Amino acid sequence: MRIDLSSPEQSFQNTKGTGKRELSPLLQIYLYDIADKPHIQEVIKKERLYSWNIPLYFGETEEYFIVTSPSYVNHGVFTEEAKETIHPMWNVLRQHIENKGDKTVEQLAQPNN
Repeated sequence: MRIDLSSPEQSFQNTKGTGKRELSPLLQIYLYDIADKPHIQEVIKKERLYSWNIPLYFGETEEYFIVTSPSYVNHGVFTEEAKETIHPMWNVLRQHIENKGDKTVEQLAQPNN
C-alpha cells in the first residue's frame, strides 16, 4: 500500500529546473506486511546495486515494514529549504513509526542548521 503525505500550504523552490518553479513538501511511503520484512530487506539490498530509484528503509510498526526512496521525498529535492518544509511532517511520522534500522534515511529530512 502506498501513502502520499503532503503539505500543499507550504512550498520550496524546485532546484531541478524541471516542471513547476515551486513544489509542496511530499513524502511517499510504501507499507508492507511486517511478515514480509526479510524479503523486503533483501529487495532493498539488491536494488541498492542496480536501481536508479533506490529503496530505503523508513521504519516499522508492529504491523508494517515501511519503505521510501530519495525520489519519493520532496520530489527528490534536498536543499535546506526543502528539508525545512518536510521536517515537521517527518517528525510527526517518527512519533508513530520507529526507525529500528538504517538511519541514513533521516538525512533526507534533517536540515543542517
